[in-house]
Amino acid sequence: VESHVYTFNGYWNDIGSFRAYVDAHIHAGAQTIAIPPNLCSPALGNTFIGVNHVDESCDIRNSVIKDSIILAGARIENSKIDTCIVDKNSVINDAEIAEQIVRP
Repeated sequence: VESHVYTFNGYWNDIGSFRAYVDAHIHAGAQTIAIPPNLCSPALGNTFIGVNHVDESCDIRNSVIKDSIILAGARIENSKIDTCIVDKNSVINDAEIAEQIVRP
């Protein structure tokens, strides 16, 4: 059996599962939190906890977002999103969702 080895000195993580992918996101993003300023207005009633990456085109209102990735065009209202990946153009209303990939 022939094998090849590559030495890598930077950050590396095996992301072979959903949980591993989210953990890698949290670990890699621990130094930066990407929340667009337009979603941080107190009038919107949002709370962001942990490490989140949220596209600036999202519409989020009265929601709690924790350790999640929210992609372009997603609309979230009156919901709690915990450790999720919310795909482009997904719509979430009045829901509590944890450790899932949400698709439109």
